[in-house]
Amino acid sequence: MHFLRAGGTASHHASLRFYQLLHTMGVFPASAPPTMRAFDARGQLTAGQLIGRYAIACQPIRDLIVEYLRERQPAVDYSTLENLSLSLGKLFWRDLELHHPGISSLRLPAEVAAGWKRRIATKTTRTRAGTGEIVEADSQRSSALNHLATVRAFYLDIAQWAMEDPARWGQWAAPCPIRDEDLTRKKEHRQRKSRMDQRTRERMPVLPALAAAVDRARKETAERLDQARHTSPGMLFTVAGQTLRRPVLGRDAGARFWADDPVTGSADPTSARGCSTAGSG
Repeated sequence: MHFLRAGGTASHHASLRFYQLLHTMGVFPASAPPTMRAFDARGQLTAGQLIGRYAIACQPIRDLIVEYLRERQPAVDYSTLENLSLSLGKLFWRDLELHHPGISSLRLPAEVAAGWKRRIATKTTRTRAGTGEIVEADSQRSSALNHLATVRAFYLDIAQWAMEDPARWGQWAAPCPIRDEDLTRKKEHRQRKSRMDQRTRERMPVLPALAAAVDRARKETAERLDQARHTSPGMLFTVAGQTLRRPVLGRDAGARFWADDPVTGSADPTSARGCSTAGSG
């Protein structure tokens, strides 16, 4: 196991299969877990460990975010705590440090705040092209408003706590860089409508072909039903180049009309091979 992890050449799934193979062969003692998942299992990370993943350079701000998460932790579940650490630690403060090295205050200049809000609105996706080259593409971040709301709550919570406990939080109180209008969903709704309209425009050229296919299927189904209704049980009939047979049904068939494929004998209405028709007389 340690060899597989240190090598770094085998994929995770290949490592799992290799370990299970060795376990099945009896290479490991009976006390060994049957899969490697037991080694990967970990408990919940602390607030400090969650923020420690993002290599924040400014130690006072790092400690502040950790303290903030600890304050919020009793009222939220672990998944929410992880999302808070992602928004505040990586997408907010670490992003600011990468674009403004040496930044150490929550009191953000207007241009710094505006630049961050532009960046949080988009995300960069990296894909590998057929040539093996890594291609980067920017797209709208669907969760941007959620991250903005998280950062806004961070500022407002600290401002509120500073009034209640100024010795602990007072030095960190700062004007919130996110205004009410930044959280409006009007722009998001316009963008969503624009995407829907674009999908409609893309599909409009094939609409006549779709309508023609549906109409053709409707007419063929109606013709099959009519032919089956006027064909004696056990006899064959042909519709749209397909030969079908009206089967002999029991007394419980009622007024239903069926047609099956004489070759396969299939009479399943949902079968793609055998065609069937049902209707009321």
